[in-house]
Amino acid sequence: MSQYVFEQCDISLFYENRSQVISAIEREFHVHLAGRGQKISIVGEESHPDVMRLFTDLEAYLCRCPDAKPEELESLVRIRREAPEMPFSEILNDSSIVPNSRKAIYPKSLNQKLYVHTIEKSDIVFSIGPAGTGKTYIAMAVAIKYLLEKAINKIVLTRPAVEAGESLGYLPGDLQAKIDPYLRPLYDALFDIVPTDLAHRFIERGQVEVATLAYMRGRTL
Repeated sequence: MSQYVFEQCDISLFYENRSQVISAIEREFHVHLAGRGQKISIVGEESHPDVMRLFTDLEAYLCRCPDAKPEELESLVRIRREAPEMPFSEILNDSSIVPNSRKAIYPKSLNQKLYVHTIEKSDIVFSIGPAGTGKTYIAMAVAIKYLLEKAINKIVLTRPAVEAGESLGYLPGDLQAKIDPYLRPLYDALFDIVPTDLAHRFIERGQVEVATLAYMRGRTL
């Protein structure tokens, strides 16, 4: 049986909401825990070094954020399960995603930090969540960062043109004018992250292209 003693912080939060945090650890790491006061024991013969490392991270996080909520600790547990190689310093890092942007842009939750880390480490990322949780905005911020650092040459922004009560054909203007209203969220994120003149230069030079998903078929990028 392995045991970890939290000496630098209070872990009463672990036992709130029917031991929500402990249940999350057991579910994600497939272990059985027994907690009493400041001691958490891993029941069984195996040592489970990943869980012991998680306890170290949880203690460091609680020391830095004593007012943390159980949901935040659950997110940290999931990060350690899904991205064990992610440095803990990166989890605590609050620096802006895009240096010299119009305003500081940084992940506001542990889930968003995991999102940024996953984008940076993976070729394809699927992000699923409710509206307003930063899926488009954070992806745009990371893409702009890479463009400014010359790590990439071009950004192609695409989304389906989902009609809401009226057909595209009834909108005035050429094709670009017809699809612009459906791509407005992408433009909004772009112009919010970088100065307006720089955003226009990106578009004029073809470094940022916005297109509907229907017209992406057959293209080689």
